Amino acid sequence: MAKCANCGFDEWAYLDEVSEVLIMFRALDRGPILAPRFMGFDGKTEARHMSYARTLIECVKPWAKLKPDDYDSHRKMMPAYRRMLSKWRKAGDRHKLTRKEAASIVAAAPRASAQMSRSDRTAYRSTRVLNRELS
Repeated sequence: MAKCANCGFDEWAYLDEVSEVLIMFRALDRGPILAPRFMGFDGKTEARHMSYARTLIECVKPWAKLKPDDYDSHRKMMPAYRRMLSKWRKAGDRHKLTRKEAASIVAAAPRASAQMSRSDRTAYRSTRVLNRELS
Protein backbone atom coordinates (compact mmCIF):
# COMPACT_ATOMS: atom_id res chain seq x y z
CA MET A 1 0.00 0.00 0.00
CA ALA A 2 1.48 3.22 -1.10
CA LYS A 3 0.63 6.46 -2.78
CA CYS A 4 0.06 6.09 -6.50
CA ALA A 5 2.55 8.13 -8.53
CA ASN A 6 -0.02 8.73 -11.30
CA CYS A 7 -3.18 9.74 -9.44
CA GLY A 8 -1.99 10.40 -5.89
CA PHE A 9 -4.41 7.89 -4.34
CA ASP A 10 -3.23 7.03 -0.82
CA GLU A 11 -4.31 3.67 0.63
CA TRP A 12 -2.68 4.50 3.97
CA ALA A 13 -5.05 7.42 4.47
CA TYR A 14 -8.07 5.10 4.30
CA LEU A 15 -6.51 2.53 6.60
CA ASP A 16 -5.46 5.16 9.16
CA GLU A 17 -8.89 6.75 9.20
CA VAL A 18 -10.75 3.45 9.58
CA SER A 19 -8.44 2.20 12.33
CA GLU A 20 -8.84 5.49 14.19
CA VAL A 21 -12.65 5.21 13.96
CA LEU A 22 -12.48 1.65 15.32
CA ILE A 23 -10.14 2.66 18.16
CA MET A 24 -12.54 5.48 19.07
CA PHE A 25 -15.56 3.15 19.10
CA ARG A 26 -13.65 0.67 21.25
CA ALA A 27 -12.86 3.46 23.73
CA LEU A 28 -16.52 4.53 23.71
CA ASP A 29 -17.61 0.92 24.23
CA ARG A 30 -15.40 0.72 27.33
CA GLY A 31 -16.45 4.19 28.50
CA PRO A 32 -18.71 5.37 31.29
CA ILE A 33 -21.87 5.85 29.18
CA LEU A 34 -23.86 3.74 26.77
CA ALA A 35 -22.55 4.79 23.38
CA PRO A 36 -23.86 4.09 19.88
CA ARG A 37 -22.61 0.95 18.20
CA PHE A 38 -20.27 1.09 15.21
CA MET A 39 -22.63 1.09 12.22
CA GLY A 40 -20.22 0.44 9.34
CA PHE A 41 -19.87 2.57 6.21
CA ASP A 42 -21.92 3.34 3.12
CA GLY A 43 -21.34 0.61 0.56
CA LYS A 44 -21.81 2.96 -2.39
CA THR A 45 -19.71 5.97 -1.41
CA GLU A 46 -17.46 4.59 1.36
CA ALA A 47 -16.67 1.16 -0.04
CA ARG A 48 -12.94 1.33 0.70
CA HIS A 49 -13.63 2.34 4.29
CA MET A 50 -16.13 -0.52 4.57
CA SER A 51 -13.65 -3.02 3.15
CA TYR A 52 -10.89 -2.00 5.55
CA ALA A 53 -13.29 -2.05 8.49
CA ARG A 54 -14.46 -5.56 7.63
CA THR A 55 -10.88 -6.80 7.32
CA LEU A 56 -9.70 -5.18 10.56
CA ILE A 57 -12.71 -6.32 12.59
CA GLU A 58 -12.53 -9.88 11.27
CA CYS A 59 -8.75 -10.16 11.76
CA VAL A 60 -7.91 -8.09 14.86
CA LYS A 61 -9.31 -9.67 18.02
CA PRO A 62 -9.81 -6.53 20.15
CA TRP A 63 -12.10 -5.09 17.46
CA ALA A 64 -14.20 -8.24 16.98
CA LYS A 65 -16.70 -6.94 19.54
CA LEU A 66 -17.41 -3.96 17.26
CA LYS A 67 -18.73 -6.16 14.43
CA PRO A 68 -21.94 -4.59 13.10
CA ASP A 69 -24.95 -6.55 11.88
CA ASP A 70 -24.13 -5.31 8.38
CA TYR A 71 -20.98 -3.45 7.37
CA ASP A 72 -23.05 -1.44 4.89
CA SER A 73 -24.82 1.36 6.76
CA HIS A 74 -26.65 2.36 3.55
CA ARG A 75 -25.84 6.01 4.22
CA LYS A 76 -22.70 8.11 4.54
CA MET A 77 -21.17 7.72 7.99
CA MET A 78 -17.75 9.36 7.57
CA PRO A 79 -19.03 12.92 8.16
CA ALA A 80 -20.50 11.81 11.51
CA TYR A 81 -17.44 9.73 12.38
CA ARG A 82 -15.13 12.66 11.55
CA ARG A 83 -17.11 14.96 13.88
CA MET A 84 -16.83 12.32 16.59
CA LEU A 85 -13.10 11.90 15.92
CA SER A 86 -12.47 15.63 16.28
CA LYS A 87 -13.99 15.52 19.79
CA TRP A 88 -12.22 12.25 20.65
CA ARG A 89 -8.81 13.65 19.67
CA LYS A 90 -9.28 16.46 22.21
CA ALA A 91 -9.89 14.01 25.09
CA GLY A 92 -7.26 13.85 27.83
CA ASP A 93 -6.83 10.06 27.83
CA ARG A 94 -8.42 8.76 24.64
CA HIS A 95 -8.63 5.21 25.96
CA LYS A 96 -10.16 6.05 29.35
CA LEU A 97 -12.81 8.63 28.59
CA THR A 98 -14.56 10.61 31.29
CA ARG A 99 -18.35 10.74 31.29
CA LYS A 100 -18.25 14.32 29.94
CA GLU A 101 -15.79 13.46 27.14
CA ALA A 102 -17.78 10.40 26.05
CA ALA A 103 -21.05 12.37 26.06
CA SER A 104 -19.41 15.11 23.99
CA ILE A 105 -18.18 12.59 21.40
CA VAL A 106 -21.59 10.92 21.11
CA ALA A 107 -23.36 14.29 20.87
CA ALA A 108 -21.14 15.26 17.93
CA ALA A 109 -22.97 12.75 15.73
CA PRO A 110 -26.63 12.43 16.67
CA ARG A 111 -27.45 10.69 13.37
CA ALA A 112 -25.10 7.85 14.24
CA SER A 113 -27.22 7.03 17.29
CA ALA A 114 -30.39 7.21 15.18
CA GLN A 115 -29.37 3.92 13.56
CA MET A 116 -29.46 2.01 16.82
CA SER A 117 -32.08 -0.66 17.34
CA ARG A 118 -35.22 0.39 19.21
CA SER A 119 -34.09 -1.27 22.46
CA ASP A 120 -30.62 0.29 22.14
CA ARG A 121 -32.20 3.74 21.58
CA THR A 122 -34.41 3.35 24.65
CA ALA A 123 -31.43 2.36 26.79
CA TYR A 124 -29.34 5.16 25.25
CA ARG A 125 -31.99 7.79 26.01
CA SER A 126 -32.39 6.64 29.60
CA THR A 127 -28.59 6.72 29.99
CA ARG A 128 -28.47 10.27 28.59
CA VAL A 129 -31.09 11.34 31.15
CA LEU A 130 -29.09 9.64 33.91
CA ASN A 131 -25.87 11.29 32.66
CA ARG A 132 -27.54 14.73 32.83
CA GLU A 133 -28.75 14.06 36.36
CA LEU A 134 -25.25 13.00 37.43
CA SER A 135 -23.60 16.07 35.88
